[in-house]
Amino acid sequence: MKDVISLLNKFISIRLSHKSNKDNMYKKELFYFLKEKGGVYNKFLQILCVTHNFMEGWSGTKEFLVYNQAKQENIDLNKILPNKENYTYISSKPIAVGSFAQVYEARTKDSKHLAIKVLKPSVQKYLKRDLKLLRRIIRIVSIFSSLSIIDFNAAIEEFNEICLTETDYEREIYNLEYFEYLYKDHNYVVIPKVYHELSNSCVIAQDFIEGVNLADILTDYNKDDDLVAKTNSLTGSNLITQLSIIGGELLRCAMTKEFVYGDPHPGNIILLKDNKVAYIDFGIVGRKPLSQRAFYDWTKSYYDFLNIKNNDTNEFTNLINTTCKCFCPDFLNALNYCTNNRIVAMISNALTEKLNMEEKNNGDLSKLINDGHMLTVFSEFMNKENVFCLSIDMRNFPLLKAMQAYIGTLSTIDKRFKTNSFQTILTFAMEYAFEAIKSDTMPYDYVENSKYSKGDALELIDKILSSLAEGDEFLFQNIYKEMIK
Repeated sequence: MKDVISLLNKFISIRLSHKSNKDNMYKKELFYFLKEKGGVYNKFLQILCVTHNFMEGWSGTKEFLVYNQAKQENIDLNKILPNKENYTYISSKPIAVGSFAQVYEARTKDSKHLAIKVLKPSVQKYLKRDLKLLRRIIRIVSIFSSLSIIDFNAAIEEFNEICLTETDYEREIYNLEYFEYLYKDHNYVVIPKVYHELSNSCVIAQDFIEGVNLADILTDYNKDDDLVAKTNSLTGSNLITQLSIIGGELLRCAMTKEFVYGDPHPGNIILLKDNKVAYIDFGIVGRKPLSQRAFYDWTKSYYDFLNIKNNDTNEFTNLINTTCKCFCPDFLNALNYCTNNRIVAMISNALTEKLNMEEKNNGDLSKLINDGHMLTVFSEFMNKENVFCLSIDMRNFPLLKAMQAYIGTLSTIDKRFKTNSFQTILTFAMEYAFEAIKSDTMPYDYVENSKYSKGDALELIDKILSSLAEGDEFLFQNIYKEMIK
């Protein structure tokens, strides 16, 4: 607890200071605190850095080491490796160290070139204890600054489950084999083969992937380098194309498969020649969305908005509509009970009016819209502090986390390395997915029911109106006028 008290004292000192950039100072202190503690804290930090605007305003290139550099532990491989006699070589030191595991290079008697992933002993011993402490740290930090962490409080139980799942190597082996089969003979995605006879509950032996880790490219970046040119010189591939394929496959799987790759952050992506990419960590997967058809509708409306000239406001209205239907179906259906299915139209029309009004006088908002950052636009401008009291169905959380990790990676690369490629990559990714699903069957599986009673729905509407009246008078007046017509 001494280190937590030390962090608290630093936060108090920042609060009492007269400096204007306090939020950035909080972020930096929290970043290095979590990174130093390693394990589950480092894993949480990776999620924080990718899925929130956490690194903006204070970080530099060296902070990307959070994705591929964690604290190393001494592990006696002789005690834990099954069938050790099958190896002719095992590296004495790990070639990679992650939050939960260390990876060693090895060769077998039958000439297999392997990567051996070993669960850290400290994680096995202290994971549940550390998760409890992490919850306390989040509460302390949220007192001083939101840092987008408050939004994460609603999902902390899901994060706990993710951590417990990621240390279950039997499950990870199943995940790996699922994706190995899914991508067998794929033109662009490579999945390593797992070897059961050399694996157990804390060891996974899989094919060694020869390539360049995306996180390594980002951390070795020189401000005078062209990131795309640098990738091409190392791999002969086009980074824009590779990032588009990663996004396209994420979308394709969400629309037509049972699972999606769940952790596409830079440390888990290997760039190969011929525009191929490989994934190397399968501890986290995301289930398909509650409605794959609604997810397709949302993706298509996002694509239409990005590609309609001048960002037609009708397309923005449609984007809000499909977002609610995809990610908040239970919540949305409850509201529709009492509004004759008009609630989405009311919200969409009011938000569109607000967007048109604010965009004229806000250069930052206009740039976000033009660059295609519509999730940021909605969370930071249209639904600031969640004035709509939206309740996202947490069964979609692992999928949302995967999407946020991907979008966060693109955003960070775009801003940090000035590639001006965010909208281009998103557009290519969507077009890739639309083309790929032509040969797949997508169900008409819209969610039509809700767990809420009619009385619950009335309470939700009252809560929304009260929140809007207090937090956004413009939206309140517009929606209220629609409701009393």
